[in-house]
Amino acid sequence: LGDVYKRQQQHQQQPQQQQQQQQQQQQQQQQQQLLTSPRNEGLRGCLCFGKKVILPNPNKIVKCASDNCQKSFHMDCVKVGASQDINTFECPSCVLFKMDPLHEVKQVLIQPFILDNLPREFLIDPQMLQAIKENERVGIEVRCIKIEGNNHEQTWPDIGEIIINKTRVQEFRPLIVNSSLKKRKDEKLFTRGAELGMNSILIREEKVDPSKAQSYRITEDGYYCAGVYFVKKLQTKELCEKVASTKRRGKEESKMHIRACFASNEIEIECITVPLTCMFDLQQIKTPVKGVFCTHINCFSLENFIYANERNSLRKWRCPLCKVKAYDLVVDEYFVEILELNAKKTAPCQEITFRANGEYDFVVVKDEDEFSDSHYEREAQQKKQKKEKANEIILIDDEEAPSAPPPPPPVNQGSRNDAVAVAAVNLQQQQQAKPPQRQQQQQHQPQVVDAKQQNKSNTNKKSGSGFKPSENNQKQVQQ
Repeated sequence: LGDVYKRQQQHQQQPQQQQQQQQQQQQQQQQQQLLTSPRNEGLRGCLCFGKKVILPNPNKIVKCASDNCQKSFHMDCVKVGASQDINTFECPSCVLFKMDPLHEVKQVLIQPFILDNLPREFLIDPQMLQAIKENERVGIEVRCIKIEGNNHEQTWPDIGEIIINKTRVQEFRPLIVNSSLKKRKDEKLFTRGAELGMNSILIREEKVDPSKAQSYRITEDGYYCAGVYFVKKLQTKELCEKVASTKRRGKEESKMHIRACFASNEIEIECITVPLTCMFDLQQIKTPVKGVFCTHINCFSLENFIYANERNSLRKWRCPLCKVKAYDLVVDEYFVEILELNAKKTAPCQEITFRANGEYDFVVVKDEDEFSDSHYEREAQQKKQKKEKANEIILIDDEEAPSAPPPPPPVNQGSRNDAVAVAAVNLQQQQQAKPPQRQQQQQHQPQVVDAKQQNKSNTNKKSGSGFKPSENNQKQVQQ
């Protein structure tokens, strides 16, 4: 009876399976017709495989800015909205391939794919395996980014894990709400644990429990694109030689770029002054480079830029001047010529001025002597004024000198003391009435008196100890 029941169920399910197969065949035919239609030609590389809309609006489509790609995508699929993102947009495949120049991609093992929690396989041939065993800088690298406009930084899902050959090699968890970090620091997975033949990999993305979602930072919207590559780690010297020999911008193209900078400004500018020193070490630029998407005239040193990124494990590869992605560098030959002419001068210049037609003039700085006459003398005068205020000098004439105040009345200490005090007062009055000859000669000569000495004399006069009778006067008083 059980077997009969199963056969009946299978007989009933056959029409349903046939209907599903027919529907799938119809969908595939529609997709093929859609991809071959002239309106959607070029959308085959889109993340939706060209099936998002039948008649897409041309304004809703964006092309990859890479010269070797030029694929078209729906702006809603890649989440590109701002007009400035359209000019610098690169597809996920190009970003994953070029996101770290220090890790040179030798071969693509798995083409970029959207994370769907399904295992995938890649092949390791004997030559690859031998290179991995002989060289520590050669291995397999797994890269992942979030589909979010012009995002080119390594980003893993909030919660998940990576399993290679049935072994978990990495696990990622979200940040806590109270974490001091603005963003989780995700790094690419570099491994040398590969086997000869077919290898399996699974990047599993887990959903967050709603009860625990409040205690973590979780981005609900968005999806991720990942790829697997066979790479070799380059040293700073090797990458500098590679960029300097392969990626260069001609002199005429650089001049056109300078004219475009003047034309893009709303306000008319006669000239633009640009430094010839690198912003990293403030020394003269060695190899002038800039990012392919940089719109400024300034350059920076290739050696310093690569060295700074080599020391950073995250390696964002952003331009230090405009913060635009700069993993794709180009050498400016116009600046190379300017730096060579500047090095031949006896006194190299630190700045250069560009005109609207693309020509330039060296900015000559004044001599140090002229600078010292105007600047250092002012500082010396200010220091002298401070010293004069600290040690103040007062000039007093004899005519304007204040007269000594009269002494205080004597204290009753006996008849002899009273007589001495009266004689002293009389003698002082005689001296004031008849000034000496020296005082008359020096009447119009100013006396230099220190402020401290003057204060002491004033205190002595106020205390009554300013007058001391001589020995002859004391004898006269006794007689």
